[in-house]
Amino acid sequence: LTIRTQDGASPVTVHIYSKSESSKYEIYKKVIVRVLKKTIKVWSKRDNRLKGDCRGLQRHIRLIKSPAVVVDHNTNLEADITNWAVSDPGNIFCHIDKPYLKNQAKEPAMAVCIENINIFARFDAVAAQLFKLDLYQAIVYKAPGQANGKIIEATAAAAWQNGAQPLSNNAQHSFATALQHVVADNNNVKFLAYNNAPPGVPSIKTKSNSKGVIILATNADSAAWIVHTVPGFPAAKTGYSWPVAENARGHLLICLTISESQINAIAASLLLVQPIIHYNDIPKTETAALPYFNKLAEGKIPTLPPFTSRLTIRTQSVATPVTVHIYSKSESSKYEIYKKVIARVLKKTIKVWSKRDKILKGDCRVYKAPGQNTGKIIFATAAGAWDNGASAFTNNAGHSFAKTLEHVVGDHNNIKFLAYNNAPPGVPAIRTKSNSKGIIILSTNADSAAWIVHTVPGFPTAKTAYSWPVAENARGHLLICLTISETQINAIAASLLLVQPMVHYNDIPEAETAGMPYFNKLAEGKIPTLPPFTSRRSIRTENAAGPVAVHIYSKSESSKYEVYKKVIVRVLKKTIKVWSKRDNILKGDCRGSQRHIRLIKSPAVIRDHNTNLEADITNWAVSDPGNIFCHIDKPYFKNQTREPAMAVCIENNDIFARFNEIAAQLENCPQ
Repeated sequence: LTIRTQDGASPVTVHIYSKSESSKYEIYKKVIVRVLKKTIKVWSKRDNRLKGDCRGLQRHIRLIKSPAVVVDHNTNLEADITNWAVSDPGNIFCHIDKPYLKNQAKEPAMAVCIENINIFARFDAVAAQLFKLDLYQAIVYKAPGQANGKIIEATAAAAWQNGAQPLSNNAQHSFATALQHVVADNNNVKFLAYNNAPPGVPSIKTKSNSKGVIILATNADSAAWIVHTVPGFPAAKTGYSWPVAENARGHLLICLTISESQINAIAASLLLVQPIIHYNDIPKTETAALPYFNKLAEGKIPTLPPFTSRLTIRTQSVATPVTVHIYSKSESSKYEIYKKVIARVLKKTIKVWSKRDKILKGDCRVYKAPGQNTGKIIFATAAGAWDNGASAFTNNAGHSFAKTLEHVVGDHNNIKFLAYNNAPPGVPAIRTKSNSKGIIILSTNADSAAWIVHTVPGFPTAKTAYSWPVAENARGHLLICLTISETQINAIAASLLLVQPMVHYNDIPEAETAGMPYFNKLAEGKIPTLPPFTSRRSIRTENAAGPVAVHIYSKSESSKYEVYKKVIVRVLKKTIKVWSKRDNILKGDCRGSQRHIRLIKSPAVIRDHNTNLEADITNWAVSDPGNIFCHIDKPYFKNQTREPAMAVCIENNDIFARFNEIAAQLENCPQ
């Protein structure tokens, strides 16, 4: 694809070449050289397999010697992570998002090639030494170990100029200016940002290596495309913050000022490289005629794999702590979580409330029924009946969850947290087999922590003021808050690891988690790929008088266990009654004399709020006989045997009784 920068006097031609992982082309030789029909001189890390290529009379690949010099800044391939090339003969400079390694033939890749004699000349000067065998408005090249970059502009590219300020400064240099409406608010400027290492999201696994921002004005035909090499940068709407650790490495930042009509061509190329989109607020009214951009904005993202886990925690209540069991499985386990995990662990029949398919049949807890904007609430210390929520969830105060989340959506120097959600706020259509949503919160000046488990997609957004997604009022939701001690966090993390949650925010200092190896792996995105495939953990809530036991059962995708029968029923050694959506494969299971799975009839009633499985997206179970209530993060579907899953089971008579009331009507056992 070809676009032109928006400059009445001297527009610059930009060619975009991209390949998907299915093409198996090596992008330097099979794409760039083939299209340009010229030799290229390449600056990039190399492996021991791809060499320079001087076969034939022309169209060679020549490798630039390391170290090299950008005017008076030294750079070298050990520390420089940029990949670029210039044509020979030349007027073309290309930025490539993959290094000159053999394995990139099996991965998506993209090259942005700028046709401008002045920009070409500056990079060609860097390429002066070879092994034997461009843009408008600005390009910044930051050499390893330098805080400032060297800059050229298409309109004045006769020489590399010194960057006016260190890139860590939030003003007075070109990229701070280019990003001013990305890192701060402007009602008329919207953007889409992509980065294979998104800000605040640790260790996402993707074959894409692309990083950039597409920016447009809603009140003028004005747009920009920024292409760069910096991981975790920039973070949307949080103020300019250059990652100082990246000063040790070489980086390239390219800013192209374009017209909005060029955006669709850019998006068409980006689609093939499957970028990780971590922010998009461009209104659909602006992109109605941009089909490729709309496909890009909807997110086509590759995902991760691995097993099963069982953990138990206790809520933090001096009077009556509640036991919570957490059962989880990864996508590789292939277990159906209701029968193979929950029923197996509980060793009881379970009555299930959950959406079903046509295959599978039959501390404070807030249950919000479909169509209701307030919830029903019970406390472990006073769970004699469902109480009415004090205020609508849309209100930012006056109800328990707004209070619980006050330091998640606002700032507090002593409160830090990690948030995970398979549908992170502001990140469209991430593909992941995890379905877990929650927050781990701790105090840095006391032994105090909380674990929130819930079912709400895109909620809450960190540090951006409480904003309940009103569209979710139409659906049933469950929100559980467990007050715990900090020593319980590692056990929770051990179970979460198996279900591969999408961690979208974490500001907990490493000093607080030095003795928590599982939490640190979770925060860093290190997913287990080896057995065991299931886990059982127990914690206790922080209440000296009456701590509550919480059991956590989890399974990875490799375990192949069905979490309800093979994990929960097996561990509990009881029948469970299940509320969950069902498919047509998994049915209720009444074989044998006990340890059944009984499916709860829909519709049902939460005191005086009606709910039904068509609109309710919660999955929960109670034991029979009982004192155990479990929240499960996967519905009672057959396909969850091949996915990670987790159950959080709370051992408390009163909480059990409230959910058991909802489970009064059961479907008949299959004949």
